[in-house]
Amino acid sequence: MTTSGRRFFDIAGATLILLLFGHLSTFHGLELGDQCFQPLGLESGRIQDAALTASSSYDSGSVGPHHARLRNNKQGGAWCPRHMVSRNSREYLEIDLGKLHVITGTKTQGRYGNGQGQEYAEQYMVEYWRPGLQKWVRWKDRSGKELLSGNSDTFTIVEQTLDPPAISSKLRILPYSDHVRTACMRIELSGCPWIDGLQSYSMPQGVKKTDLDLSDRSYDGLDENGQLLHGLGQLTDGVKGQDNFRLDIKGLGKGYEWIGWRNDTPGWAGLPLEILFEFDRVRNFSAAHLYTNNWFTKDVQVFSHARIFFSLDGLKFSPEPVHFSYMPDLVMEHSRNVTIKLHQRIGRFMKLQLYFASRWILLSEVSFESGLLIGNFTTEAELAATLPDFTEREYAIQGDEVQTASKNSGSRVNASGQNPAQIKSKGYIGILIAILTAIILCLAAAIVLIVLKSQKSRAALTSDNEKIAVDEQLKSGAAPQAMPPSPAFSNYADIPDLVSKSRPTVGEEGAALFLTDPPPVPPPPQNYYSREEISGLISHSGYVLRSSSRSRLMLPLSPHMGAVESKVDTFSIRKISSEKLRVMEKVGKGHFGDVHLCETTGTPLSVKGEATLCVLYTLEDATALEAFKREVNQLARLHDENVAIVLGASLQEPSYYAVRQYAHLGDLCQFLQDHVAESTSAVASNARILSYGCLIYMATQLASGMKHLEQMQVLHKDLAARNCLVDLNYQVKISDLGCYRDAYSQDYCHCRGKHPLPLRWMSWESALLGTYSSKSDVWSFAVLLWEILTFAREQPFEYLPDERLLENFSHHYQNDGQQMYLNVPHICPKEIYDLMMECWNRNESDRPTFREIHLFLQRKNLGFSAQIH
Repeated sequence: MTTSGRRFFDIAGATLILLLFGHLSTFHGLELGDQCFQPLGLESGRIQDAALTASSSYDSGSVGPHHARLRNNKQGGAWCPRHMVSRNSREYLEIDLGKLHVITGTKTQGRYGNGQGQEYAEQYMVEYWRPGLQKWVRWKDRSGKELLSGNSDTFTIVEQTLDPPAISSKLRILPYSDHVRTACMRIELSGCPWIDGLQSYSMPQGVKKTDLDLSDRSYDGLDENGQLLHGLGQLTDGVKGQDNFRLDIKGLGKGYEWIGWRNDTPGWAGLPLEILFEFDRVRNFSAAHLYTNNWFTKDVQVFSHARIFFSLDGLKFSPEPVHFSYMPDLVMEHSRNVTIKLHQRIGRFMKLQLYFASRWILLSEVSFESGLLIGNFTTEAELAATLPDFTEREYAIQGDEVQTASKNSGSRVNASGQNPAQIKSKGYIGILIAILTAIILCLAAAIVLIVLKSQKSRAALTSDNEKIAVDEQLKSGAAPQAMPPSPAFSNYADIPDLVSKSRPTVGEEGAALFLTDPPPVPPPPQNYYSREEISGLISHSGYVLRSSSRSRLMLPLSPHMGAVESKVDTFSIRKISSEKLRVMEKVGKGHFGDVHLCETTGTPLSVKGEATLCVLYTLEDATALEAFKREVNQLARLHDENVAIVLGASLQEPSYYAVRQYAHLGDLCQFLQDHVAESTSAVASNARILSYGCLIYMATQLASGMKHLEQMQVLHKDLAARNCLVDLNYQVKISDLGCYRDAYSQDYCHCRGKHPLPLRWMSWESALLGTYSSKSDVWSFAVLLWEILTFAREQPFEYLPDERLLENFSHHYQNDGQQMYLNVPHICPKEIYDLMMECWNRNESDRPTFREIHLFLQRKNLGFSAQIH
């Protein structure tokens, strides 16, 4: 059976299991309709006597807690505490509701006493408790008042509304009086069951400013050093904020309905907002709803990306999150409800990570669609034995879509499940089976169509290769000849198509250029880190230290071992006067000195005196002048339209600096994040779109630039989207600027005894052995290609901590079949992903050269025109 078939039956089986073992609630958070103001059962007796207790009773037989029911006229006709009440007394009546309820109101009376009673409570307070709270919580209204008005006689019913509502499983009523007096009470509670099942959320406290309070003011948990723990508050109070959060409509202060966080909060650079939700029981989640603000002219936007992790015990979370990307809306500023489909994920704890699209994220309400999972699940193993696997890895995706990929094969299947809340009887199972049967037939037909299409594609590919006229015959060791109609490929006559040909067998004539079987694994060298040493490789504190200032050379480029020393005379490099440089902003700090973005009119690229953008590298310590000159000389050797070239320098007299080319549209990583795929559904009219052809066009240029570095025997060592520049007409250039920006500090890790490393872009031999070659740059290029096709929405292997990533590198070295690869991007054809896999071969000799990669991508991008696009 195919992978698609197995996955399909897994989903169908999961749906049937959910029908048999669980039910799904469609209750959307705290929706306070009429059904949530109904009596909970004190008057009717639905709440049993055993659920009523008290701190004390004057006479348990006649005025005990079980007599504290509204309109009760039996015996004493109320609950009366033993002691008189005052400001300092603490007498209470406790009601155990068993399960979580939303308490929206109370009704009270005084003592009946056969018509002779005279005791009542003029005022009272409410306390509540639920699992997860550290102590009983005193209820307060939205303005902070604790006291509720009681009765002025013994028979009139006085009703009070609890706003905000109290979510609790136990409730206490505490009579209060400014002066000492006897108080008796009859009570009814109003509310409804809390079907959402959310017990608490933990998160950073919101920002509180002098004129604007965006903190969670009704939070009932702990507040420890700005971290909210084990409570509920404004995110679940049922009130949605207004679009203009600076208005004080209800007199509660500006921004009351919203909770806000800033991305420039100290310690938050590059990190997402993280919220941990705890539920009452293990649940099957269908969706999460987040009511968010999008006042983008005030630097407030909906989050750009979300990741949701699930756990049974709150300690160990599944490493495969649900991903969600939100297309920025810079047209409409109204607040909106953002729905994230959770695709029947299982757990009791949910960790939500929201990535900033602007300076601020503002949330008003959070709710969930989920169903209880019947059973007593205490471990992940028990849950796995009961349900199919819903936790395969998911791609970096556009919009609300989830896909899964095999770690080794790269196959893709769309995952979807039917909502079991729509099936309420066994009679519907027959309908479901009929639907599944129809889907199976459609799937079979689709497989047939795919096979036919694949055959046609192979035929078309053969025809295409003939038109390009690349003769791949390898006879007698003679170099193949290119046919005249393709002058653009005259330098590539000896290059085969990387992924269109199968791996040759030993008996075939000739030998493959790079698709050979891997040799036996040699013994580890002395400086190889064993699996046991991986955890010790990371810094002594047990985790990876992120570095904001990286001790790097001016450039990551360095000559290959054995390369001829540069013979570029420093006097032949154009002199640019400092008077023609105007500093615009400081980019960061390099090893030699500060790095600035400048404008200059003193370069060959300046047209009619117009200013040109450039990057200025300064030298602060004159003792490092020779090393600085060597770096500049190496760069001056590079002359390619897809490499940022040296425009000039000042190397003969202080002050010393070098000037390098920049581009109008900034770095490639930010450029990609500001665009969406052409295939994205529901694209706004002002959305910036990149087609698949445009992405491959840019990747082809980068391969061309790296081919030039390969020919010049120069290594890059930090090839990534952040270190590439984008110019007009989608022209891209290889540079190094991203490694100096603090915005990308999270892309580097600090291993013990080493400079900060771009670990997630590195080949296994560079990470473990510290060896670099053009083939290690090939590995990084495949990661860069993955970034391009995922629009740089996440880091490579973002779900793996750095120590796990190093362990994965050890699997690559051992070649034990346990190594993991980046997943197939959503818009990536199989042939492009096959190219990536070739670049990620364990053995360097099995990886293609940049010359081969460039030709392959040129073939896949024939006919594309940046001007037409």
